[in-house]
Amino acid sequence: MMKVATLVCASLIPGAWSKASSNSKPQVYPQRSNADSALLEWGHSAVIHAADAVVAEFGIQAAEQEFELGLEAAPIFAKPSQGCEPLRNRDDSMSQMVFMFRGACDFKTKAKHAVDAGAVALVVINHDQTRPDHAFSMTNPKASEGEDSESDESWSPQIPCVMVSWNSGQAILEDRPERLRLYPGGGRPFIESVSDESPVVFLIHNLLEPPEIDFLKRAAIDRLRPSVAEEDDAWVKMRSPPQRSFDTATLYLGMWRSPIHKAIDEKLFNIINFPQEYFADIQINRFTQGGRHGPHYDSDRQPSLYREKVMTVVYCLDDVAETDGGAMTFPKVPLEIRPSRGLAIVYHNTAEDGGLDPASLHGIEKLLNGTLWTATQQIYSTPLPLASRTVIPLVIMLAGGRPPRWMDSYRKWLMSRAGVDKGFELFNYSVIAAPVMLLGILVAGLLFLLCLFSR
Repeated sequence: MMKVATLVCASLIPGAWSKASSNSKPQVYPQRSNADSALLEWGHSAVIHAADAVVAEFGIQAAEQEFELGLEAAPIFAKPSQGCEPLRNRDDSMSQMVFMFRGACDFKTKAKHAVDAGAVALVVINHDQTRPDHAFSMTNPKASEGEDSESDESWSPQIPCVMVSWNSGQAILEDRPERLRLYPGGGRPFIESVSDESPVVFLIHNLLEPPEIDFLKRAAIDRLRPSVAEEDDAWVKMRSPPQRSFDTATLYLGMWRSPIHKAIDEKLFNIINFPQEYFADIQINRFTQGGRHGPHYDSDRQPSLYREKVMTVVYCLDDVAETDGGAMTFPKVPLEIRPSRGLAIVYHNTAEDGGLDPASLHGIEKLLNGTLWTATQQIYSTPLPLASRTVIPLVIMLAGGRPPRWMDSYRKWLMSRAGVDKGFELFNYSVIAAPVMLLGILVAGLLFLLCLFSR
């Protein structure tokens, strides 16, 4: 039977982040790393559920052997639920995984009562329902809860201590699994919440593996061309073309994608829950010293058949030092996301009403040193036309990886005559119809010859 994994923490609308004034200092991400990543799993061989957990700064760390080997135990919900007093169900908690809700006392007090009850691990559920997918690394009492502490700040519990989000905690409460497994996240993909307001932004750490990154670079290296703003092109119709200086190449593959491309799309699908027919082909960008991409939108205010880009995924294919620039910025928020190899930056282009989200304005700041490769993939609100997934990428591949001029000229001509949306629709229909008609003519010709020679 096929194994199905459900990632509780990886919801499409992740944890919250308070909006800041456009004049304030930008929030800088990523703030998490593999060192604080852990995973809670439960279920059976057919269906496995998983919840992202964040390792505390105190207690056994993810890299230590006691944690690294993982542990399995029954979930026991503390009484009282916030664990600020000695547990009344300490007998049930012995050698089990104790759950407590955040609040009312500091984190180490909770840990002390879990240790006193003989627990093998402490899981704190974040009580913030306004940020239901948010969890963070628990620190010392003063930094975390700001209340009087019964515990010695130098004391550290000798058990793993992690936090899960409100939604993850509720999923465990609803399922009531008999056993839970806790182990380090390591190099597995995990979600870092950035913003659940305007714009929705979250990060997926470790989404791409080194072989996948190297493959994307190799696939694009011979196709790279300087990027230009097609301000007079009906296909783009940009209201304010951004300043841009980088090389770019789109890997037009459609349904003819390689197994590596399909694996990347499958991983993304498992997290964002959009069908892969909605995924555009990947565009590879290479920034060298001085390269940048000024503030711009990925979508237009005018709805159309091809511009309904509800979401964008930017894959970072290189690490860039903090002092070398190259960060992705959202200036209206403000927000700054620094490149990290294998990281995926996911943001929504549209607001709840379906129109353009003005806060989704974004860009890549000037790269001061080195080289930065990125890959961009648009997610549409509807499936891509059949022609965009079949005939068009096949023609482009036969033409050497770049759209032939006649195809581009034909598309522009239809749009200029019939309008942007209708022209785009006619273009896709005709691209499908042309090979069908050609095949029909060839079959008819063969039948005619057979009839001619059979007499």
